[in-house]
Amino acid sequence: MLDALTKRGLKEHDSVFIRVCKCLLKGREDVDDFRSVAQFVNKYPHAIAPAELESVKREFLDFASDYSVGWDDDPISYERWLAILNLLARTSQ
Repeated sequence: MLDALTKRGLKEHDSVFIRVCKCLLKGREDVDDFRSVAQFVNKYPHAIAPAELESVKREFLDFASDYSVGWDDDPISYERWLAILNLLARTSQ
């Protein structure tokens, strides 16, 4: 939906856009929450401050180390984690 709104003129400094950023940065509890942040930052690279993004990356690494326990032998899980790590890595370039 945000994509449609930005195509219609919504800017990164508009209050709705800022609220979306704040919502994305609140309470990441599962892998999909981190994926959403990574995809958002990939699409809007300047929307989240670098310090905040570094915090998200550290939080993801902590999350991933706990979350992956018992999934070490599942190739699909490896692919999933690799995709998220690649998205996060691209955001720091």
